[in-house]
Amino acid sequence: MKKPNVIVAKNAGFCFGVERAFEKALNLGQKCCILGDLIHNRNAVATLSSKGIKTVHTVDEIDREYCVIRSHGESPAVKQKITQKGVKIEDATCPFVSKIHDIVKQKTEEGYKIVLTGEKEHAEVKGIVGNAKDNVYVVSDVKDVPEFDKEDKICLVSQTTFSSQTFEKIANSFSKKQLKIVEIFNTICYTTLVRQKECERLSKKCNLMIVVGDVKSNNTCELYNICKQNCKQVIFCQEIKDVQNLDVYGFENIGIVAGASTPKELVKEVKLTMEEKVQSIQPETVADTKAVATDNDISMEDVMSSLEKKRDFKRGQIIDCIIVSIGDDGLHLSLPSAKTEVLLPKEEVNLDGSYDKDAFKVGDSIKVKVLSNDGKLSISKKAIEDALKADEAVKELIDGKEFTMSFQFKNKGGLRGKIGTYNVFVPGSQIKLGFVNEKDFDKYLNKPLKLKVIKVDGKDLVASAKVILEADKKAKEDAFWAKVVPGEVVKGKVMRFTAFGAFVSVDGFDCLAHISDLSWENVKTCEEVLTLGESYEFKVLKAQRETNKVSLGYKQLQKRPIDIIAEKYPVDSIITGKVTRLKSFGAFVEIEPNVEGLVHVSQVSHTYVDNIAHAISEGEEVDVKVIGIDKEKNRINLSIKALLPEPEKPAKEEKPAKERKPRRSDEERSKRDEELTSWVTGDGGASIADLLGRN
Repeated sequence: MKKPNVIVAKNAGFCFGVERAFEKALNLGQKCCILGDLIHNRNAVATLSSKGIKTVHTVDEIDREYCVIRSHGESPAVKQKITQKGVKIEDATCPFVSKIHDIVKQKTEEGYKIVLTGEKEHAEVKGIVGNAKDNVYVVSDVKDVPEFDKEDKICLVSQTTFSSQTFEKIANSFSKKQLKIVEIFNTICYTTLVRQKECERLSKKCNLMIVVGDVKSNNTCELYNICKQNCKQVIFCQEIKDVQNLDVYGFENIGIVAGASTPKELVKEVKLTMEEKVQSIQPETVADTKAVATDNDISMEDVMSSLEKKRDFKRGQIIDCIIVSIGDDGLHLSLPSAKTEVLLPKEEVNLDGSYDKDAFKVGDSIKVKVLSNDGKLSISKKAIEDALKADEAVKELIDGKEFTMSFQFKNKGGLRGKIGTYNVFVPGSQIKLGFVNEKDFDKYLNKPLKLKVIKVDGKDLVASAKVILEADKKAKEDAFWAKVVPGEVVKGKVMRFTAFGAFVSVDGFDCLAHISDLSWENVKTCEEVLTLGESYEFKVLKAQRETNKVSLGYKQLQKRPIDIIAEKYPVDSIITGKVTRLKSFGAFVEIEPNVEGLVHVSQVSHTYVDNIAHAISEGEEVDVKVIGIDKEKNRINLSIKALLPEPEKPAKEEKPAKERKPRRSDEERSKRDEELTSWVTGDGGASIADLLGRN
């Protein structure tokens, strides 16, 4: 006969919620007391007592600075009484229990009737019930479920350590009831479910099962019930003495399971006792002396440490966690199969950098991404949101939307990177307008590139900066040529000078301002008018896209000398000037340096002048009057005689007035008309001369 194999369940001993509560109490030490047994295990309670930590059963008994709320949780009313007493609360409520509190509270406010599966007198159940105003029904069996009206809204939740099989039966029973609304929340702790499943598998292959824990522990009793269904020999071990006299001879496999509130020390002690008993079996009584087999070290601390070591979180891995507490620094999470809590910094919670503590609840599940695991685990929630957002954005990129991206990696062909879960590659020929050699790829690493997807192959995207640059170049050219229309005014920067003119940049395009178009005056160099690097307004004179040439003018936007003179010396102005030149047709008078006007020979004197030199001389200063400005011909007309007094005219002899003949009378006019009529008709003999001579 073979020696028995001792198999210890992997999840044996404290769960993370119990361990967390235990640590909080130990950290506070004698400054705290615990309201109710921290866990349902007499040995664990004794350990706390030995550290000076007091256990009380009513609020009135609290006499220390802190009160630890155990993992089972408490009702809001109890917490309020503690606070009113001036005692600080150290809340160690299990996150899974807190989640049930929130569900019950919300659904009660929404008018639901609460059906809670669990043990009515259990501390956790009492705390849950305290979070509902009324209409809470605690049931532990299908037959306990009351009848409801069809219009009732029902919410089904469960004590975290309740039997998953019984909960399932109760949940299924509601499908037979013709109720309008039934919302079911399976709030059994996932560690409880794991323990129960593991207990079921182990008890089916063992012919002796030892359940380690306290009979007051609901989850431990549930493990005992599961074992009884699958194994004939089941022993409930509350203390080591319960198995010290156990005879293990004849058993093939001995299984050990433990509830979530069972101290690791007791589990370890039971395991060692069983190993000693197996080893004590004499070889002659057995056919095989194979060593005892165990699934794992049964120390809860060792189990968790071992699992943590085995749990090799990889960079980029997505893991599910549970929120165990919410602080100003961020969310404190429990990782799967990990003993310690990990902080999700508030900066890593949301993409927009916001952090609203009220948006989260203890016990909620949350997904995080591993950023690094170099000695210290660094996690992020916003990294997942960023990746999801990026994946969603990729759909738009595939449809042709432009995007900006920096690259940290290169290969022989070009630059490579990732957007969400997509790979992005930019060939060397697509980095800029010209080809980029492999040796120059480093120049483009960690620098933003504006890109467009030009090819898609599954999760691989080929992108190009060149196509965007080409399109931008074409758009700029079109805009430029639409802008440089002859007659339009543009702004440009003087880039360089030549002997024949200045090159001016207009929107990045080279244009020429010829030296003859810089000033109305005769200038020898561009520097006399323009300053290198300065910007000016120019008038477009010519623009030819075919030859890519644009001619600009600067002087065309400046006032001509004639315009300045016209403003300074308007018509009728009187000026003193110097005669500079005499011509047969007149004299030129300088009214300002390099500005001359013409006094026509007819404007020198009121009398006729046959030789202007007889009237004025070169170099003579004269007063002149502006009598006209011809801007088109660029001429100023002056007059000297307009300022001279006109000569007096000789008096005219008066002629004697002629004696006016008296006006004919009406009778005389009538007689005359008769005579004229007679002549015209031939009746009379008067001549035309006679008629014309008559008055």
